[in-house]
Amino acid sequence: SWPPPPRHCASLTHLDVSRCGALSDEGLAALARGCLKLHALGLEAYADISDKGLLALAAHCTSLSQLNLWVCAAVSDDGVCAIAAACRRLTSIDLRLCTKVSGVAVSALAEHCPNLTELYTERAGRIDDAAIVALAAGCPKLLLLDVGWCNVGDA
Repeated sequence: SWPPPPRHCASLTHLDVSRCGALSDEGLAALARGCLKLHALGLEAYADISDKGLLALAAHCTSLSQLNLWVCAAVSDDGVCAIAAACRRLTSIDLRLCTKVSGVAVSALAEHCPNLTELYTERAGRIDDAAIVALAAGCPKLLLLDVGWCNVGDA
């Protein structure tokens, strides 16, 4: 069974636990159930965070505007698509070195997150021209796009 949600952080809006140790999908789910007002969450470099944790986050933290998943290598399109569909206020997401993420996730962000201003996808996986075209159409406020080491052309 998953741990109970934290009792004393119901008003928490910003949390960065990047590189703090061992956070699992179960821990992320408990955090999501207890911190419904989260706007910004840093989860950099958690190898054990997967789509399962992101699905819990999407179910409970729909006010997220900033999410850092840099080097969360177990995260894939399914988790990012769930975040995109549920967290429509998203303005910034970092997917660098999320090697299982593809243009499918980027296209979902383009479809559901029109307020996106920053997207980092350096070495994220299979980001393609179609995803970049979708971003151009769906995210008119985009100011920063990092596609370093991605296989994109001049779409």
